[in-house]
Amino acid sequence: MRGGVNALAVATVVAAVAILGACGESPPSRFYTLTSLGDVKAAATPSPETAKLAIGVGPIDLPEYVDRPEVVVRVASNKVDVLDFDKWTGSLGDRVTFVLAENLSILLGTEQIAFSPVRRGVPIDYQVSAEVIRFDRDTDGNVYLVALWSLFGEDGDFLIMTRKTRISKPVTDGPPVADQPPGPDVNATAKAMSEALADWSREIAAEIAKKPRPR
Repeated sequence: MRGGVNALAVATVVAAVAILGACGESPPSRFYTLTSLGDVKAAATPSPETAKLAIGVGPIDLPEYVDRPEVVVRVASNKVDVLDFDKWTGSLGDRVTFVLAENLSILLGTEQIAFSPVRRGVPIDYQVSAEVIRFDRDTDGNVYLVALWSLFGEDGDFLIMTRKTRISKPVTDGPPVADQPPGPDVNATAKAMSEALADWSREIAAEIAKKPRPR
């Protein structure tokens, strides 16, 4: 009789643990990425001169508060919210660098793109580096990109110009999704962030196009 009671007790504990485990399951994570101009098939008409250029990209540094696996949105002037279940598919800093490089390749019509650090002996006409100060969604429903960037020539050894860029793009939120908690539309936010990167890429490409080909 005692054995039967013990078996019943064990079965009850196991069932309770299973129920508690089911109740404590976390919702599945959702993953997002940034897109380049090529991903959205944007038309570009580069000049034959810029098509001959070799462009170096990087380093492109992001602030630590956004360069993390989780998507971060601003909920007050000095407060951000880390969305635990909305994540980037990889390093946000790497993705920003790759998208910027792809956009410049499209806008300038060149396939000669090198990432920092550029190997010794690889000729570079212009190199872009940047310190991104801000790249997030604000409480007003806009994405803000603020970056201090520099353009170098002579294989990255000669500073040509430094500029501070400020870009804002509105986020067009979609309707609420039934299986997701209320909050910002992260897919629409990622789209607006991609559009901000596209505008920044156009600004950089326009500056490069103004310069005479150095070689």
